[in-house]
Amino acid sequence: MPRVDLHDVEADRLLRMARTKARLGRAEQAITHYDEALARRAGFAEAFLEVVELLTAAQDWAGIARRCATWIEHHPDHASHGLSDRVHNLRIDALCRVGGIDLAYDAYGLEQITQGPIELAHDQIVAVVVARNERSRLEFLLQHHRWLGVDRFLFVDNGSDDGSVEYLVGEPDTIVWRTTGSFLRSNEGVAWTDLVLRRHAPPQWCLVLDADELFIYPRFEHRALRALCAELDRHGATCYQAIELDMYGGGPLSEGLYRAGQDPLEVFPYFDSVYYRLRIPFDGPRRNMTNFWGGVRARIFGGDLGGYLLNKVPLFRYAPGEILMSGQHWLSRPTGEIASGRGALMHFKYTAQFARTVHEEVARKEHAHRAAVYEQYARALDIDPDPIFFGASHSTRYRSSGQLVELGVMLEGPATARVAVTRDTVLIPAIPAVLAVPEHQPFWSVVVVLRPEDDVRERVERVVRALGDAPPSEVVVVGSGPSRNAVDVLGTGTGRSHAIVMATTPEHLTDVEAANFGLGHTQGVWVHVLGPDTPSPCFYEATGEAVKAPGVALVVAHGPHLDHAIDLDFGMRSSCFVAARALYEQAGGFCATIALAAAWEIVQRLAHTARRAPTSVSVASHPVPGSDARPSSAFAGYGEEVVHWLAAIDLVSDVAGLTAADVAALHDRCAAGAAHLVRDDVEHGRFGSALATVGEVLRAPITAESREVLAAALARTL
Repeated sequence: MPRVDLHDVEADRLLRMARTKARLGRAEQAITHYDEALARRAGFAEAFLEVVELLTAAQDWAGIARRCATWIEHHPDHASHGLSDRVHNLRIDALCRVGGIDLAYDAYGLEQITQGPIELAHDQIVAVVVARNERSRLEFLLQHHRWLGVDRFLFVDNGSDDGSVEYLVGEPDTIVWRTTGSFLRSNEGVAWTDLVLRRHAPPQWCLVLDADELFIYPRFEHRALRALCAELDRHGATCYQAIELDMYGGGPLSEGLYRAGQDPLEVFPYFDSVYYRLRIPFDGPRRNMTNFWGGVRARIFGGDLGGYLLNKVPLFRYAPGEILMSGQHWLSRPTGEIASGRGALMHFKYTAQFARTVHEEVARKEHAHRAAVYEQYARALDIDPDPIFFGASHSTRYRSSGQLVELGVMLEGPATARVAVTRDTVLIPAIPAVLAVPEHQPFWSVVVVLRPEDDVRERVERVVRALGDAPPSEVVVVGSGPSRNAVDVLGTGTGRSHAIVMATTPEHLTDVEAANFGLGHTQGVWVHVLGPDTPSPCFYEATGEAVKAPGVALVVAHGPHLDHAIDLDFGMRSSCFVAARALYEQAGGFCATIALAAAWEIVQRLAHTARRAPTSVSVASHPVPGSDARPSSAFAGYGEEVVHWLAAIDLVSDVAGLTAADVAALHDRCAAGAAHLVRDDVEHGRFGSALATVGEVLRAPITAESREVLAAALARTL
């Protein structure tokens, strides 16, 4: 039986008593019971909000401030409790009513360093920065944002001892405050930002930044920030989102030496072209934002994606007294006020000083969840103290804002049309030729991608059994992540005619990225990217017969006869086909940008390179997932499959020069697949995912009949 928490039981009982007293008009007794309930359950949101309501009716602002302070002791930031953003806001409101804003400044330990009164005009654009020991970054931070059009900079220094305050007070357009208070207990600096804006900023455009961020947006090279704000005003938008884009250098972390005043792009010009791993629309505390998770942090440091939230709302028209949210990842605005365009925050975190910063932050415990993300960084750095972020199949050199629009990182606004994907906007990894062909070149190269839960020996033995009497071949076992070491389990071979090759990397790769990594280690005449799947016993026998036919370079396991590669299902898997390695050398590897359609797209590319349709054999390649399964558990629906399918159609059209009729037919097939996903979502109550899927497919030019099918799927009338 589940264990019963007696404190929770008692808290619930006290809440019921408090509500009874409140209904009877006995406010003081009700407040006592609410307080007792909160004493037994510190994060009891219902009890807290209801006691605040009673105290507000009694205009007991000091009482509200005390209870907020108690709450913050237990739940200092949004990561510790979703109500904490509001609690900080309530506390500041209450303190201002008790003793004016000076009392709120004192409570949060905020002291103005800049001398004299501060006046900000309503038409000025202000930037707010909370920083600690960021002296080397400040000069270019100011230079870049001055050039964009920021009029005044409001800096809150959190106990720096590196000369930051001395530098900032000497700048003509900066206003500086200092605090030695807890960053965590100020809601990770948001309460300080709230206080500064509340006191000095009328309803005006504000840019909230970290010191290691540079804000950019589409056409920022030729369009001032004031012009962007004016455009947002014309369209009724009050806030503008951005993707935090991690930038890094081309060598080891220790070589990322940055000097004060330098343009950081000179040292850190690269970013991951596949800039996120998980996208969830209608998310965040108010269900009004799209959350993006992952980035290069997921690839290099691994761990839980929950620590790698990439979306922020750095630019907004401030409304006095509004609730600001921890990390500025979200803003409480109606969806109609959220701009459809999107910028980027170029994030220069990974310098040569990063390891020292990690050590300090782990000790300080001033970040979310007791610095859990920094502890993850520390664990990864213990294994690889000097990681290289750059990877040929991941990294792209920054060129311009237009490049980021093409890649989908940034979006033009306010009504953004879908941007087509082309060969120039994605990374198609090069597969190197086998320079020194072994004396006995393997016939098959089977690429097996390991997952943490795999029994390595069992997986490899299954492949070896399936190979059976095939000519001598190799099994390339791909393990990603620093803790993966299957060599001890497998040894160097199996004692049979088929060799075992280990291909390991400390990076934390997706299945598609791991497949490309394995491809680079193959030496066989024919390649089968099995990935995480399991081959059927007759797969290599059947395909082995097919590849003996003259001129065959690509074989697809497909039930009926296959005349055209584009007739294959978008959600097909790499385990469904084999190809001559020479084809990969000419066409390249899997495109990670379209992970959920990467196998379909690469078959089209391989067939185009071979200048003929693939040969088909009727054989199962792997256990078929259930009919209700989504193409990949790595994504949570919300139209992500459709995004990848449409991008794959674009890419194939660009590479293979499809006819307009073929493209139109593919778009309608995409709509039919989307209708299946929508029906599944509706049946399982995932209405947000269903709506997002419909929204994504409607970006493509589909027929009226396809639109009707989608509408029917959404209405559950099919």
